[in-house]
Amino acid sequence: MSHFALVNSSGIVEQVIVAEQDFIDSLPNSNNWVQTSYNTRDGYHFNPSTNEVDDGVPLRYNFAGIGSIYDSEEDVFYSQKPCQSWTLFKEKFQWRPPFFPPRDNFKYVWDEEIVNWKRTINIDEHVPQLPECFIKTGLLFLHIPKTAGMSTNRALYGDVHSLYNDTVIPHPTIRQWRTWYPEEINKLKTFTIIRNPVDRFVSAFYFNKNNVNDIKSRPYINVELLGGIADPNDLVQKMQDVTFRDKLLLIHGFRPQVDFIENEDGLINIDIVDVFDNLIKPNYRNEALENILNKKITIAHVNKTLGKPKDIQLTEDNKQWLQSFYQEDYNLYNSLIIQK
Repeated sequence: MSHFALVNSSGIVEQVIVAEQDFIDSLPNSNNWVQTSYNTRDGYHFNPSTNEVDDGVPLRYNFAGIGSIYDSEEDVFYSQKPCQSWTLFKEKFQWRPPFFPPRDNFKYVWDEEIVNWKRTINIDEHVPQLPECFIKTGLLFLHIPKTAGMSTNRALYGDVHSLYNDTVIPHPTIRQWRTWYPEEINKLKTFTIIRNPVDRFVSAFYFNKNNVNDIKSRPYINVELLGGIADPNDLVQKMQDVTFRDKLLLIHGFRPQVDFIENEDGLINIDIVDVFDNLIKPNYRNEALENILNKKITIAHVNKTLGKPKDIQLTEDNKQWLQSFYQEDYNLYNSLIIQK
């Protein structure tokens, strides 16, 4: 069984059904039905069981929804144009604005009347709502960027989107959570995942490089800073410049992991700390989490960085430099590996 989209004469999808090809061929308007793949988005094919990008062939760039556009010349599906001033980015067949919002302490929404971004919330003054899933489960998962956080959120809480609806501050630290909700957080257990700092650095680099046209990723990347840098080795060399390095560390994926989990005295302020490496182990389970949640938990890495080469060769000098620069992260990671 496959998905098929009914496309009208204007190229608009009117209906999407699941059917066999023989059934579609038997219809009098069979030429108006175009196959679409539920497992295709942004030009990538995703494994339906794990939601990971796999070697499957993506079909027509995006899954067709009612109201989507079918471009017969390009043989692709994509969404309706959200704003008149936006243009179609054909590498992923996504719409993008004339320019991205400023990188400052405000949250922005696009205003088509002024063809510009409009400030909505001052992040410094905004206190996000404590996610209901933290309270219900008795567990606060502190999501350090590029440590399989989306996968973990999904395993722990289910609907990850509801978790971030009001959390406009990307990746709050444990200090911020405890400042905003001191009494509530003291009643919760806290959990985080630490990753080999060199591997995380490489992942953060390719996340930035390959999401430059993704609006949702904009708060987590800096197109201007990394635009001309070819690979992670080049980035390490650029980090020798202190001014550049200070700007780079404003990007959450490059910020030291200990910054997210230390208290004001520089001490780790998290109850349970696991390591990223465990997520690739078959049938791995964290008993401490299961005891808190009273259920079996399996965390699979489902949000892998797209476009990252399989064989990434950092020079030994650059590896050593990164290990030294992220020394606290490296010490914590190694101590956890030994324990595990």
